[in-house]
Amino acid sequence: MGIRGLKKAWICLGLTLITAAGYVVSCSFGPLPPGTSIGGISCSGLSKRELAAFLEKELDFSARTVEITPPQGTLLGGTMKIPLGAPYGLGIVPDVESTVKSLGLLYGPLSRPKAVPLVITVDEERWASAITAISRFFEIPPKDASWEILPGDRVVVIRDEPGYRVDAEELRRRVVGDFRWSCIPVSVEVPLVEVRAAVTKEKLEAAGIDGVIVAFSTRYQDNCDRAHNVALAARDLDGAVIWPGEVISFNERVGPRLPERGYRKAPIYVGTRLEDDYGGGVCQVSSTLYGALLRAGFEVVERHNHGMPVDYLPMGEDATVAYGLLDLKMRNVLAGPVVVKAYAEGGVLTVKVFGRREPLKEIKIETSVVRELGGDEPGSKRWVVRTRRIFLYGGTVVEVEDLGTSVYTSLPKKGPAPSL
Repeated sequence: MGIRGLKKAWICLGLTLITAAGYVVSCSFGPLPPGTSIGGISCSGLSKRELAAFLEKELDFSARTVEITPPQGTLLGGTMKIPLGAPYGLGIVPDVESTVKSLGLLYGPLSRPKAVPLVITVDEERWASAITAISRFFEIPPKDASWEILPGDRVVVIRDEPGYRVDAEELRRRVVGDFRWSCIPVSVEVPLVEVRAAVTKEKLEAAGIDGVIVAFSTRYQDNCDRAHNVALAARDLDGAVIWPGEVISFNERVGPRLPERGYRKAPIYVGTRLEDDYGGGVCQVSSTLYGALLRAGFEVVERHNHGMPVDYLPMGEDATVAYGLLDLKMRNVLAGPVVVKAYAEGGVLTVKVFGRREPLKEIKIETSVVRELGGDEPGSKRWVVRTRRIFLYGGTVVEVEDLGTSVYTSLPKKGPAPSL
């Protein structure tokens, strides 16, 4: 190549460098071409300086909401609108600076229209709070299978129903993605995962509950405040399910005997005194339950006798309770679960225990006064009563269990003991 050729080459290189420099300058200061968008927002014709201010205004996420909708084809109703970035929103924060930097060489005379993703960050604390709120709105707890007692003491199993929980990981993928939004979401379908019930129809059917194994009743005077309390406690006791190894607590099952729960004042025993208080008569329900579960074969965990005899059961077969102080607790030591049916009507309180029937099995309760003493008051007496449980199979005694002794003091007046 001659000297003239070298000069031409150097001239071409210089022109190229000048053009490139001009392009770089235009890249820094030129407007965005028509049709350019960031996160779905049109930004045509804006310079970098104008773009930053424009995006700060347009991307006010405290005013923007996203609609969370249930999956199509489900029976779930209702949608939830939640702000993208407000204090109680999803915690999405637009990263304007990183978004503008990501534009690269888009500026300039040779650039072409382009859809630029919006860079976002997430306030993790706000996001966690939002997920909790969304879960509470959409989640449905599963419904366990249950036993229902029909007229005639027929036992049927009610089928379990599945529930749904929010798939938090998939929801994050749908909303946040890779932290780069091609457009700002308006609505998102919440992903749900089916949750099966812990107690299924198959489990209950396998338990083999087929009828009444014990029915035990006591009588009371109807049409009074005490009768009202008896019926109320029986209603709360009704339907209790006790699985093998489980302990039923009367106080936990029935709850406190308070006026706001509907209980009325009626006579109760306080040691060897007779007083009026809320829930008078509830001890008859605990005593009737005690009699039923003793005859069903339950183990006695906690039981207390009254300070004085009651008129609805023999001494040694009662079980007094006082919420927070005295409880009746019985453990299921049978091979299968039982269902308790309790109801009060017409002056008769009945507790039935449903389970797997064993026709040859029988349990009897025997009580006897082993000692009679004088009481603390003139004319009063004290009795020491022993209670035994006798197990029979096919009419033959196979076991005798000593349930211990109970001590009672009589009232220093004539007449029957009051119904408590």
